[in-house]
Amino acid sequence: MTSCNSGAAMKTWLLLFLVGTTLLSGTVRAEESLAQALINYYGEDREAWREFIVEYADAHSESDSAWYYLGRVYFEEAEYKKSSGAFEQAIEITEGSSLFHLWLGRAYGLRASTGGFLAKARYGTKFKGQIDRALEIDHDNLDAREDRLQFYLQAPGIAGGSIEKAYAEAESIAVRDPRRGMNAKITILQSDDKSAEAIDEIKRWISEQPDDSLAVLDLVYMYQGMETWDDVFSVLDGLLLERPSFTGALYQVGRTAVFSEQRVPEGINALKRYIELGPASEREPQLSYAWSRLGQLYEIQDDSESAILAFQKAVELNPANEQATDALAKLGADQ
Repeated sequence: MTSCNSGAAMKTWLLLFLVGTTLLSGTVRAEESLAQALINYYGEDREAWREFIVEYADAHSESDSAWYYLGRVYFEEAEYKKSSGAFEQAIEITEGSSLFHLWLGRAYGLRASTGGFLAKARYGTKFKGQIDRALEIDHDNLDAREDRLQFYLQAPGIAGGSIEKAYAEAESIAVRDPRRGMNAKITILQSDDKSAEAIDEIKRWISEQPDDSLAVLDLVYMYQGMETWDDVFSVLDGLLLERPSFTGALYQVGRTAVFSEQRVPEGINALKRYIELGPASEREPQLSYAWSRLGQLYEIQDDSESAILAFQKAVELNPANEQATDALAKLGADQ
């Protein structure tokens, strides 16, 4: 079979999969399987992914999953009016989906935050209504609970905002997932300008869960936000002593060296090691941005030649890396 025929067979399989997929409450696995199938077929070609979904939705207006994925496409493109319209169509077909109501709420929320005064009032209320409905359908939808917590923190009291309700929501999250509950509580403490208490909370968690390296990185991010560089380096040193090849910590050593302009040679070595090992997960920065940070450190050392080479490598890996393209322009160098 030729590669062309293989692609056609895969596309046919995807169409059959879509036809048979109805995303009801609790069937998040189906949504994940479909998303993964599309990613596997198209790789990083987002335009092909978009074209496939738009064409399928045009041809299958009765499919709730088609409207849902079309809504996700529009959401990604910041077309929040179109996005909410697509999610509304999905709900009209299948009302009892917590997932659909969650994403309709998110689209309404962004219509509120990007609109004028009247839009904020109208769609802020509609956001809360959709999130509440998502949780009526599925009490364990933690994404919806986290979104509602943000509403309680950001909305004025007259519109339903309340720090007490936010703490109550955090407790509800913690009952279902202690790690996400800890994150929720820290979010509230930071929002309430209680950074010291937030740090105490995450230190408590780390003492109880010493193998949670990502929680240690969360502590690093807090110290970075406070610009207490000695604390940042102290935490990272301890982390790398236990796990010398922990890529997340290696990148943060380099990043911290950039912002603090301290321990620059160590930052360079850490980033070189990060580039050698590569990101351990999609959560970690792309190599293009590691090269950008490396270029910034060379600039701090007044090593323009090495900086230019690093920025050029960053652009080679990702032409959309504005940090690197801007740096090259300032240095008067070609991309």
